[in-house]
Amino acid sequence: MKIVQSYGLIFPQEAQCPVVDDLGEKYRVYYGQRDKENRSRIYYFEVSKDDLYTSVFTAFPIVRLGAEGSFDEHGQIPSSIATINGVKWLYFTGVRKGGEQRFTNAIGAIRIEEEGFFKLKEQIMEKDDNEWFRSHLMVQGMCGFYCSCREWRNDEPMYDIHMADSIDGIEWTRLLSVIPLRRGEGGICGLNIMEDKAVFCVRGKEDYRGGGGSYRLETAEWNLEGWKRTGRLEMPNEGWNSEMQCYPYIVNNLMFYNGNQFGKTGIGCVEIL
Repeated sequence: MKIVQSYGLIFPQEAQCPVVDDLGEKYRVYYGQRDKENRSRIYYFEVSKDDLYTSVFTAFPIVRLGAEGSFDEHGQIPSSIATINGVKWLYFTGVRKGGEQRFTNAIGAIRIEEEGFFKLKEQIMEKDDNEWFRSHLMVQGMCGFYCSCREWRNDEPMYDIHMADSIDGIEWTRLLSVIPLRRGEGGICGLNIMEDKAVFCVRGKEDYRGGGGSYRLETAEWNLEGWKRTGRLEMPNEGWNSEMQCYPYIVNNLMFYNGNQFGKTGIGCVEIL
């Protein structure tokens, strides 16, 4: 994979984890934004395919947070969108603070209909006995790629990418680990597949909040043995993304992604081949 054109920063405000829905003449981009209580809520903006820089965005979150004690009581972060058996689902990560660790993540889904958004009240993809949590489900076709946290180290979660499949988009069966962590790495997420190639983001175990271990985008290629990592994706350095590149989302060869501070500087876009 390589970058063939950079559109730069197209949405210059806090907007974490872009998820892009192709609506014909325009894109709808869902994103997470924190409120005054530091809880992520899901909003969206829309842009014409002919003008990625002029957006119309919602003033209110698309759904409410969960009730006290629920898996998304303290936050909702979008992860992917897919139409399965004629039903369009927006998948998201629910956040609940406290417990044995600082927080717990889980995967939920919002059913999108013309009349509005209808949230499933229960979470999907329950974790197994060896996991602390599952999060950031990326659905591609009938397959899903999600973050599996099986360890906490120095009060930080360690997670890599696992694969599952489904026939209805709600019931998922875990298959295998897809891209495991390497020495010195602390997290991998956001696997986007383009035919036999893929891009995802990787962070270090330490110094990853704007330092040398911050998220960077990497690539992989498919062979008979699975996904083979092929190295770092060379990204344009434009200030807003100079310290970090993360949470990629690809549609029609356009990759929307976040830069510094996990999305506080906004959303950028590049054309990728």
